This record gives sequence, C-alpha cells and structure tokens, in this order.
Amino acid sequence: MDKYVPFINSKDRILLSKERYDGFESNELKSNYLKENTNKEHVSILIDDDSAIIKKVVKENDDVKVFHVSSIID
Repeated sequence: MDKYVPFINSKDRILLSKERYDGFESNELKSNYLKENTNKEHVSILIDDDSAIIKKVVKENDDVKVFHVSSIID
C-alpha cells in the first residue's frame, strides 16, 4: 500500500480478511463492513483482487469507490 497508494494515509487504511472473521465469506464481510461504516462526509475506497467481491460491493454500496488491485499497479 505504501508503494502503490501512498496518498492514502496509513491511519485511514483498514485491511479485512475472512481468516480473522469466522463464518463470513470475503464478499459478505467487506460489503457489510462498508455498509455499516461508510460516512458520506468521507470517501470510502475498496481495492481488491477478487471480482466477486468487487461486484457485490458495487451492487450494495452506492457511495464506495471500487478499484481492482491491477488498476493501481504500474
């Protein structure tokens, strides 16, 4: 993240992994987290490498900017 998106302050980054949350699939975990924690006064960005996660987040979270990880790598 420091190399490819240094403009996003490290204190503003949240890394979610299904390995830390039993009983949730990654797409459900990330989409639900964003639904519950999106603040319309701030920009919420999801960067992911899984198209299923990206599709679910786009479908369920209107206020989130979504990028595939390949789009940020030179």
